[in-house]
Amino acid sequence: MHSSTNGLFSLLAGVAILIGLSLTTTSHAQLQVRINAPQGEYVAHERVPVGVSVTNRSGRDIVLAAPEGQDWLEFRVFRGARAVRRVAAAGAFESTILKSGQTITKTVDLASFYSMGAYGFYTFQASVYFSPARNWITSNRESARVVGARELWTETFGTQRERPADEEDLSRFESLNDPGGNRIMTLRTHKMMKYLGNDKSFLYYQLEDPNTQTIHTCYRLGELIDIRPPRFGIDSENNAHALFMIRPQLYAKIQIDTKGNVIESLSKFYKEHNNSIPVLRAAPNGGIVVTGGKEYDPEKVQEIRRTTHRLSDLPQGLIDLKNSAALGE
Repeated sequence: MHSSTNGLFSLLAGVAILIGLSLTTTSHAQLQVRINAPQGEYVAHERVPVGVSVTNRSGRDIVLAAPEGQDWLEFRVFRGARAVRRVAAAGAFESTILKSGQTITKTVDLASFYSMGAYGFYTFQASVYFSPARNWITSNRESARVVGARELWTETFGTQRERPADEEDLSRFESLNDPGGNRIMTLRTHKMMKYLGNDKSFLYYQLEDPNTQTIHTCYRLGELIDIRPPRFGIDSENNAHALFMIRPQLYAKIQIDTKGNVIESLSKFYKEHNNSIPVLRAAPNGGIVVTGGKEYDPEKVQEIRRTTHRLSDLPQGLIDLKNSAALGE
């Protein structure tokens, strides 16, 4: 009798597993979830944007929503074999209707949801809650490596920030230099770094709190050509300046404010001209200027190219003249 009962329990358990697998397979067929990471490597503390697409193949409209205040879109992130903790609270993804046959796409910065500042190899999957079957549908698995970048230049400066609600959030420097009021004195560090990829180098910028080692922002400024070393400076308003080669004989001049934002209206391009090379220099008024070379406007160049006739549009006589000049006749 005991043996017969165990056999019945085993049979029921097997049937339950088969039903569960069948429901999961059916759910995957009705809701397709895909994830895509555009890069294989990221510098520590920069954004890690991944694309997520969800396609409704169920034949009916469904509501993307999860129970008990959960997000309907979740991720599983691992560094090696260890799960990475989530740092963002739930509630980032509002409920939405996904019509039959419709695909929605989202770009999600994983680094803003999960602690991915440590170097290492990360794998991640997306999961979407499929309410008709009351289960989670997982995506394919993607991976990326988080690496370091070589420091080229740093400059620490004083600035102000809004007083935090909790006095315990003040750093030691802030507490010692607290004048009272709604704003407090604090420190920030501009940092320029070089990341060497497989076939290209890139210049990165990072804004850091030197008291707490908190990274406020980190992002790529552009491709870096090492024919001539990049130059950096800080002006009297504590804005950071960078002049770096992005193509042979072509340079980008970038200005970044004390909050770590590029001031696009003041960003310019320069070219070497008649053996004169653009150089970053301190001005007597406390500013940072570029001397040498020649300012270059890509938009004007594009306009000239748009308005210039192509060779095939030239009259035959001018084509013959150009060919003759090329042959030295």
